[in-house]
Amino acid sequence: MSVSRRAFGSTLVGTALLRTGNAAPATAEPTHPSTAAEWRPHFFDNHQLDTVSALADLIIPNTDTPGAREARVHQHLDEILFASPQRVQTTFLEGLSWLDGYCLRTQRKPFTQFAPGDQMKTLEYLLDASEADLKPGSEFVRLVKQWTARVYYSTEAGQQELNKGGRVPHSYISVCDV
Repeated sequence: MSVSRRAFGSTLVGTALLRTGNAAPATAEPTHPSTAAEWRPHFFDNHQLDTVSALADLIIPNTDTPGAREARVHQHLDEILFASPQRVQTTFLEGLSWLDGYCLRTQRKPFTQFAPGDQMKTLEYLLDASEADLKPGSEFVRLVKQWTARVYYSTEAGQQELNKGGRVPHSYISVCDV
């Protein structure tokens, strides 16, 4: 994994853990979806689910511990949003729609058809964007970071990541102390 990708993921998780937004619950407790082969989305359509999976994987990639995809963050998020108030659902879906619209306007293909490096560049660009017309994208990237971190660290894989070797990693402590 590139340093840029790890740094982006760490920044995303750090920001997500520090910021509490109106569109995410105070705690995210994922349900326990059945096996991947049996599981079917309740909230997202297949394209949306693929996009959420790609986003989560960029935010928390697979390293020496399972990443967001392996922890099935996209499935947990589908179930959490399915049970969430409509305003929360709408905010998330509008963000997904904005992201694909932006990608279609700028590159003539949806986010999921970008190469992983281009997906990362797009997220980094939107995260740092200050232009008014990119504000919805910047806000969505922050929102999806928050959701991903909350859901991931509520899973067994996330708990293992936090408690490697029986200790909380220094990077997590630093983020929480800010």
